[in-house]
Amino acid sequence: MDMQCRERIKAEFRDCVSRTLQRLQAEATKMPFHEALLSKEAVFWSRFERSFSTSFGQSVIERVSKFVAESTNAVNVTAQKILSSILIKPI
Repeated sequence: MDMQCRERIKAEFRDCVSRTLQRLQAEATKMPFHEALLSKEAVFWSRFERSFSTSFGQSVIERVSKFVAESTNAVNVTAQKILSSILIKPI
């Protein structure tokens, strides 16, 4: 893997962490049972892990895979596409 690809991957991870922290600061989630049983730090890291994992799985891993494929000279590299319409088949 070349250095440019490594840097793109590092930037992607940094951005994901930053976006996760921004989301956590913007939304005050009430978790009374967690807060009663766990320390503030444990509640924060639990929320962070859940939010980060969701973002990572939904977008970051796809972009990182694309970066790696492009760095190995793969052709026709595309990210997953979302269909704008749903096809409904009559029964």
